[in-house]
Amino acid sequence: MTDKLTGILMCGGKSSRMGKDKYALLYNDLPLYKPVLNTLQQFCDKIIISSNVAFPEFADFTVVEDEVKEIGPMGGIYSCLKKSSAKYNMILACDMPLVNGELMTQLLSIANDYDAIVPLVNGRPEPLYAIYNISIIPTLEAFIRAGRYSLKQMLSGLEVCYVHVDTDVQELKNVNTPAELLG
Repeated sequence: MTDKLTGILMCGGKSSRMGKDKYALLYNDLPLYKPVLNTLQQFCDKIIISSNVAFPEFADFTVVEDEVKEIGPMGGIYSCLKKSSAKYNMILACDMPLVNGELMTQLLSIANDYDAIVPLVNGRPEPLYAIYNISIIPTLEAFIRAGRYSLKQMLSGLEVCYVHVDTDVQELKNVNTPAELLG
């Protein structure tokens, strides 16, 4: 992919299973978001942070609040894509501390005539570690207007390149609970 790429760091979740904001919790002595942000900076020309809170750590970045509140990650992706000037956007959740860019390099090597390039693990897409074309904004708007907020359902209506990955790919490990935070 030779076009400019915007990175979108998803930090707007409720963290209901964790009980508090996850983005800055320590994992291996680093804030949870830090390796994810480092990976985005490695690949992207610009970084946008999806967050409904103005965290001081992100003062040097464009922080975008959800235009439509309380609809989950779809709201963050929709709002950030509307602020992006890049055709392609790398979306990563802040709770994937083992991200190192290896899988993203694989996704970026795919031909760029898709609406989305998404890893598939055991038949399940990972929509918060993916590349989205800005052209999906009207599809997101239609889903939001219809009250349908499932990213997996939204993907089924797009031209998606699914990349099958092994179940043991550590880059996709999410940290959602205090037990997972401890390793």
